[in-house]
Amino acid sequence: METELDLEALWDECITMPDASPDVKYAKQDFFNRTEQQIFVTFDMSVIESASELRKITPPLFNLYFPHFQNYILKCKHNAMEANDIASCYIRLLVEKLQQGIVSNKEIIEKAVLVNKYFRENLCFYNDCPEVYGDLKLKLDEVDKLLAQYEIK
Repeated sequence: METELDLEALWDECITMPDASPDVKYAKQDFFNRTEQQIFVTFDMSVIESASELRKITPPLFNLYFPHFQNYILKCKHNAMEANDIASCYIRLLVEKLQQGIVSNKEIIEKAVLVNKYFRENLCFYNDCPEVYGDLKLKLDEVDKLLAQYEIK
């Protein structure tokens, strides 16, 4: 298990990378040394911003913090006005990282199957605006295919 010092070093390395996004500093504020409940509040404030921050961090940090996004989906009650954003941001980010081959945390893969099942069971709630966000069922089918062929390296 990584210590707090190791994690801080990973964050500092991520922040000082030459091509680091300004979002990385915000990501550290939102995720480092935060409880899962505190992270959930951050997602509630803006799932779009939180997903963007997760997108910009290094693979080791992504693999550590992305399960909180999955838990946010599975454990929290969501506002109907935000449901489409939540599903869209999550799937877009997961597909991107699977296609890049950077997912190395088995928990992410296992929870992705549960999240997909959850979205399918609540399709009307998370897919009430397909003309804007695209058809969630089709996106879930794509994720299922990626997950079925994905190998953790």
